[in-house]
Amino acid sequence: MQTPAEFQILEVVSLKRRNNALKTENKSCYVLSCRTAGESTFFYNGEAYPVRRGDVLYIPAGASYRQECNYEELIAVHLNVNCSLSNEIQIYTPDDPEKMCRLFQSLALHWQENTVAGLYYCKSELYQILAISQVANALRADNAYGVISPGVMYLQGHLYDWDLSLDAVCKQVPISHTSFIKHFRKHFHCTPIKYINRQRINRAKMLLSSHLYTREEIARLCGFENVKHFYMMFKKITGCTTGEYLQNLE
Repeated sequence: MQTPAEFQILEVVSLKRRNNALKTENKSCYVLSCRTAGESTFFYNGEAYPVRRGDVLYIPAGASYRQECNYEELIAVHLNVNCSLSNEIQIYTPDDPEKMCRLFQSLALHWQENTVAGLYYCKSELYQILAISQVANALRADNAYGVISPGVMYLQGHLYDWDLSLDAVCKQVPISHTSFIKHFRKHFHCTPIKYINRQRINRAKMLLSSHLYTREEIARLCGFENVKHFYMMFKKITGCTTGEYLQNLE
C-alpha cells in the first residue's frame, strides 16, 4: 500500500471578493480552496482555469498566477506537505458540491476555535476533503521535480530536524550541489535554505497562535538549534518579533 502524504495546516482563511483582479507571485505554500459562493477564473502558464461553487482548487507552492472574479466567497487552507506534489494547478469537481462546501465551512469554524480539539477536527475534515476529491493520490508526484525529486522529498521529510543539512539533501541526487540549487530555484524560486527557513517559520506561526507551547518548545519543534536563532529568523522573515506577531492577531 502506498504511504499517503501528510498535510500540515498552516492557516485557514475565509474571504469575500467583488470585482477583483489579483496577481500572485511565487506562492509560499500549498493551497487547497473551495468557492462556497460565486466563481473565479485563474490564469496559469497560459491556461484559464474556471473554478465554481464546490470545486476544490489546488495551487502548488511557488506558483505565480492571475485571478479574476466578479464575486466569490471562498475558504482557503494553506498547507505544508511532507512529499513532492504536482507543480501544476489542479481542479476537482465533486459529485456533491454542497457536501464539499460544508466540509470546508466546518473546517474553517473549527480552526477559529483555536483549541486542541478544534485542530484535530480540522485535520479530520481536511483528510475527508482529500479522500472525497482524491487529491492526495492525484497530486502526489514523486518525480514532480525531475532529477532533484529524491532530494526534495528528503528535504520535506526532514524539514524540522535541527541537524538537517544541504549536504544530506544533495546526497540523495546524482548531481552537484551547484546543479541541485539551480534546479531547486527553478521550481521553488528561492534557495533550499530560504525554503527551509520559510517553512519552519510558517509552522512556528501556527504553533504561536495556538498558545500551547513555550518559545523554547516552538524553536525545538520547528528545527531551530536554539531559541535565539529562532527569534532572529522569525524577525528576519516576518519583520516583527513573536510578541508583535501575536499582538497583531488580536
